[in-house]
Amino acid sequence: TSVFEVIFERASREPKSGDKLLDRVNASNELNISLTVYTATLLIRCFGKGKMVDKLMLVFNELEPQKRDSNVRNVVIDELLRNGCLDDALQVLDEMLQPNAEFPPNE
Repeated sequence: TSVFEVIFERASREPKSGDKLLDRVNASNELNISLTVYTATLLIRCFGKGKMVDKLMLVFNELEPQKRDSNVRNVVIDELLRNGCLDDALQVLDEMLQPNAEFPPNE
């Protein structure tokens, strides 16, 4: 576990931590430190619980393409559905269902 993962995990436990977490994401981007799958998933869940759909999608969209695997996409779909964003969830699922999708749905 990296220091950044620990910081993100601890910060996610704070009430109303969304803006602080996004600041940390931006800081890590400025330092050219890419998010791990674990950290991205943690952030997506945290933003989803905080009803910050725009921020969870920002994390997902800025994640390196090879890290947007089926598990991350499942978390995104789950949080989008929890927040009533059916169309957005279906769009992520549709990407997974494409014939040549790199990350198809789990079997």
